[in-house]
Formats: sequence, C-alpha cells, structure tokens
Amino acid sequence: MAAVTACLVVLGVLAVFPLKPLSLLMTLVVIAIAVLGLSLLANLASEAGATDRDNESLRNRAEAQVLREEDAARMAAALDDERRTSLQALAGQLELQVSSLIEALARSSTAMASSADTNPR
Repeated sequence: MAAVTACLVVLGVLAVFPLKPLSLLMTLVVIAIAVLGLSLLANLASEAGATDRDNESLRNRAEAQVLREEDAARMAAALDDERRTSLQALAGQLELQVSSLIEALARSSTAMASSADTNPR
C-alpha cells in the first residue's frame, strides 16, 4: 500500500516537473486524491474483513447455542424418562403394600368373624 503510494507520488512529480506551476498543482491534487482513495479503500477492506470475522464469530456462537439447546432437550427428555420410571416403581411398591395391607385386613376380618361365630355371648 505504501509502496504504491510512493510510486504514484514519484511518477506524478517526474511527469509534472517540466510543466507549468498550475499543472504541477493540479497533478499534486490528483495524486493526493488518489492517495486518499487508496487509503479509504484499504480502510474499507479492513472493515470488511473485520465484519466477516464478526459474522463468523456470531455464526459460531449461534451454532454452539443450538448444540447447547439440543443437549438440554436431550437431558430434559432423559430426566423425564427417569422420573417416569421412578414414579412407576413407586406406584408398583405402593400397590404391593396396599394389597398386602388389604389382604391382612381381610384375614383379620375373617378371623374376627369366625371368632365371633364360635364364641357367642
């Protein structure tokens, strides 16, 4: 970039030196405009590169967020399955305990009824 600018200045000065002062001034103005244009173009190119890097960074963060959300959904589904399995196991245990209690009450009731029938007052 600096080499191109230096070459333009040298060529401009060499081309204009034998010309009149007004032509020299106009040539220097054109060279200054060219240098300014090249400088602005370089800034624009670097800003475009920075924008591309920012876009890539945003894209990477969005992809990482999607992966985290997918992991969270899988974990939530696994927790739901585990919770459902635990509840089913607890329900099975409760059913066994209640059936045992009902059977014991039925036996006790039958025994009490038999006892009442055999021991009249």
